[in-house]
Amino acid sequence: KGVDLLLAAWKGLGSDRPLLHIVGDGELEKDIESISDALLVKHGHLSHDEVLSLMRKCDTLVVPSRVWENQPTVILEALSQGCRVIASDVGGIPETLGDAGRLFPAGNIQALRDALRQTIGRVRTTEEIATAQSVIARHRADVVADVLDAFLRSNLNTRNFQPSSI
Repeated sequence: KGVDLLLAAWKGLGSDRPLLHIVGDGELEKDIESISDALLVKHGHLSHDEVLSLMRKCDTLVVPSRVWENQPTVILEALSQGCRVIASDVGGIPETLGDAGRLFPAGNIQALRDALRQTIGRVRTTEEIATAQSVIARHRADVVADVLDAFLRSNLNTRNFQPSSI
């Protein structure tokens, strides 16, 4: 979905590039396996628990997607594990991430490289942590269920819908 973009942006950081963990499998797996770099760790497929454990050890998650996704759960998982998030601005990503991370134009290597430079090695502020916690809280299952329930009830009331008339 964009790992080639991430690799290009990361390599462009030169000697300032941090350790990069690539998780997952897919059509580019063979290309990634052929890259020999001491700062690149290739994990392949990991279980959900293993991904969460890795997130707890990492500072930043990059979602370089070019694909219109509704709400990538990985963003919320990363925030909940204390990761910063840098993500492309496609589909539901901007709405999901809100102000809790950095967005860059999908497919733009230079913009991703700039976002990496602005993020890497910076101390996380209390405001950033609070914003991430707010995004996580807004997406809790009970909160989303309450919002959906309220919406459905208001819609039923405005249309004078009677369940018994079905």
